[in-house]
Parts: sequence; C-alpha cells; structure tokens
Amino acid sequence: MTSTTQSTTFPVLPLPAGVILPTMVVTIALESDEAKAAAEAAGESGTLLLVPKVGERYAAVGTLARIESNGELPGGTRALVVRA
Repeated sequence: MTSTTQSTTFPVLPLPAGVILPTMVVTIALESDEAKAAAEAAGESGTLLLVPKVGERYAAVGTLARIESNGELPGGTRALVVRA
C-alpha cells in the first residue's frame, strides 16, 4: 500500500483579539505589519490561516478563511471581509 502526503502552505493572519470559528463572516482591520503581509501573500488564492496571537505566541489551532472582499474602513485603515 502506497501512502502519499501533500502539504499546503497558507499565509498566517494573526488575530490580536478573539477567535474566528468556521462559517463566520467577519471584517478584519489590517493594523499590524504581519496582517498586511499576510493579506498580500494571500494573493490570487485568497486563502489565509487565521490564528489567535497572544503576546509573541500563536495558538496551536487556526481557521482557514477565504477573502470575500477588501477595502478601507472609515478611518482609512485597510480591511478584509473573510469567510471562515
């Protein structure tokens, strides 16, 4: 019996507060350099791994999310609408 393993790499968007669960649709402000870099890295695939971050540590579990749209919030901060 032959076994194959496939791995895929996704950009990690750190969540400074809260948790996003599967099926949730949320707006996320891209306030940190890490968040902006993750949004850029998602590129055409539009898929991100959303992971809670406390201090310098990431949680062990995250949620895959697809970028539904992007734009700017009223204050001018770039933001994404994602569907987990």
